[in-house]
Amino acid sequence: MAGAAAAAAAAVRRVALGEYVYGADAVLAALSGSKRSSFHHLFVLDDVDRDDDRKRSKAMRLAEQRDLPVTAVSRQTLDFMSRQRPSNGIVLDAESVTLPTLPSISPSAGRQVWVALDQVMDPQNLGAILRSCFFFDVAGVVLCARNSAPLSPTVAKASCGALDLLPIVECRSMPKFLRQSRDTCDIIGLAVDPSAVSWRYLPEPTPSKSTLLVLGNEGTGLRTLVRDQCHTLAKLDRGHRPDADFVDSLNVSTALGIALYSMVGR
Repeated sequence: MAGAAAAAAAAVRRVALGEYVYGADAVLAALSGSKRSSFHHLFVLDDVDRDDDRKRSKAMRLAEQRDLPVTAVSRQTLDFMSRQRPSNGIVLDAESVTLPTLPSISPSAGRQVWVALDQVMDPQNLGAILRSCFFFDVAGVVLCARNSAPLSPTVAKASCGALDLLPIVECRSMPKFLRQSRDTCDIIGLAVDPSAVSWRYLPEPTPSKSTLLVLGNEGTGLRTLVRDQCHTLAKLDRGHRPDADFVDSLNVSTALGIALYSMVGR
């Protein structure tokens, strides 16, 4: 008992060699994926509920396959590692996700749906967007190399593990990326704008092209240089409440989920 307490105390003082990924789904995805260069240690709750035991056991098997040390620690220790956020009794010390750079979407991609995020800054929004993209089988997500939310454990948790499983790339300049993709993609900018067409009246997608859906910053929306590279600006139709002006837009992750759901039907 004293040995276990000492191990837990040492773990609390331990600085992550990489970063602490927390949450059962995020940890399982990280261990199953190939985006992280190395893994260092798996920590599991020393007293788990029956509902949590299945995922904990799977994480421990994956850790064993990677020859990772596994240590059972207290909930206090896990809370410290996850910065008091829900860990589901599992925390993984691993290197952070790094992204490849993509200059444009190539013609060989065929008819696919891609999502480009121009300066989405909130990690919860980014995680929710990645989760929706994975759920709706988006071919890939393009992020700005600068002025975007870091790919942190918060994003991994909010994405339910999609961060480690979904194809994600970055570009140095979003306007340039869109300009170089115009010949291979129908580029649709999602915007709250009087000039935007209703989502219901979007033209049919070009059979030989991918569709690239572009979303902007949570506060300012699409930048002018980004809007100029879109073939079409589209908006989601709102309701007709007399007091609708008090809520004049949707959260960016919610708007994307609705748009992707409608595109699956198209």
